[in-house]
Amino acid sequence: MEIFTKAFGRPKNKLSKSKKSIFNAIFFGDKRIDENERLFQLATTSYLHNDVSNALKTIDTCLKSGSSEKWEYFAFRANCLEENREYKKAIEDYEIAIELNDYDENVYALYHQIGFCYLNLNNNEKAVEFYTYALQLKNHLQNKDKEDLEGLDGGVLVGVPFKRIHNNRGNALKNLNRFDDAIADCEKAIEYDENYSNPYLLLSQIHSLKGNEKESIKNLEFSAILGNHFSIKTIANLISDGKLTEENIKTFFDKFSRFSDKNSMIFLIELLNSKRAESAYANYHLKTYLSLIEFSAISLRNESALSVLKLLRG
Repeated sequence: MEIFTKAFGRPKNKLSKSKKSIFNAIFFGDKRIDENERLFQLATTSYLHNDVSNALKTIDTCLKSGSSEKWEYFAFRANCLEENREYKKAIEDYEIAIELNDYDENVYALYHQIGFCYLNLNNNEKAVEFYTYALQLKNHLQNKDKEDLEGLDGGVLVGVPFKRIHNNRGNALKNLNRFDDAIADCEKAIEYDENYSNPYLLLSQIHSLKGNEKESIKNLEFSAILGNHFSIKTIANLISDGKLTEENIKTFFDKFSRFSDKNSMIFLIELLNSKRAESAYANYHLKTYLSLIEFSAISLRNESALSVLKLLRG
């Protein structure tokens, strides 16, 4: 049984697709098809300029003509709907886009995005299911030695890295309290890229749920050092709320004491923007770092320090 049938509970309607192709060619002709392509390009331009609303309006005009069955059009609209958090409608369009493609492995990224939509709809079981389909299809694609492009092509997602699929499936597994399976996905993501910060953050969350705070803090720290902004903000909030030991706080300040480093600056800003730190150690070093930043910015004209000072002064 092919994956499409397993995923959607029905076979692809290939005969209907063939009939529609013949009908479109005879009834609409090249002029209408060219107009649809023009509209698609306009929609893409709007999307690339962060005007998702106009992109949706334009691609709707294109698809309402009924003269096109290009899978890219439906995948594009699904992506726009997803950005608007209209996840159910996005899933419908992703399904159409997948059906219009001859080979499932060519659109494995769309299975992944359906998983992402289900994750945001709090249907974690379906999310795990579709992330797993994406992994199977991506492996199938690579086993055929086909080109595996990753990323967006004008608003159409054409590929997703293994590390990201494993991390996202791990997140859904965590939500289902399948912690061992979630940890396995995190470890797989790290195996693909040991400098990818997201699986360390996820490991931190999993170990916290398991009651292993020491392991949780260790992974949170590692994620922050790799530049994960959410991890950095979380650490700053934990310090401000007095939920870390003095030893943990000292470790974090030692790691982030190089105020000219981008991640150190983010850490400092997040800490200053959060509530007043309960730790005397943290407050003392905050004052020290602020003095250093002011000296470096004003006296040495250090660009990084100037940027931080500007942010701090609003």
